[in-house]
Amino acid sequence: MDKVELDPKLSISIISGKAETLFHLSQELKKTGFKNINKSQDIHSVLQRVSHDPPDLIICDSFQNEGDGWQLLLSIKNDENIPNFPVVFCGDKLPAGCTENDLEDYGIVQFLRNPIQSQKLMRVIATTFDRFHGSSKLERAYTRAKRYVID
Repeated sequence: MDKVELDPKLSISIISGKAETLFHLSQELKKTGFKNINKSQDIHSVLQRVSHDPPDLIICDSFQNEGDGWQLLLSIKNDENIPNFPVVFCGDKLPAGCTENDLEDYGIVQFLRNPIQSQKLMRVIATTFDRFHGSSKLERAYTRAKRYVID
């Protein structure tokens, strides 16, 4: 299998209510050379931080201490003050009532099922960046706004 090459200067935020998930994902990212990794279990601090200093990518676990990851991502994606950026959503299963199409409607390019292995994580991050940055700015803005029209 080909090795995925990603810029180690990318900033990646990991959000999870599970300390072991934060540790595991950050270790996997560090092993592949990433240095700018932010970990958080606090949803409120994440919302504040991404509006002022958006990461290049968010990896969000479906399990959160103060709610669920899906609601957090909906808040991020629908907030006009938060820039659009790629998101990898991970967990044991998709949120109840959610489909892969729902994820794409919000610009969440991929869902990564647990357990997460290093090679798969890097491949998903690479394809997420390719798909996110391969679409035009207008298309990304449309993806965010489309949900308002549908609802």
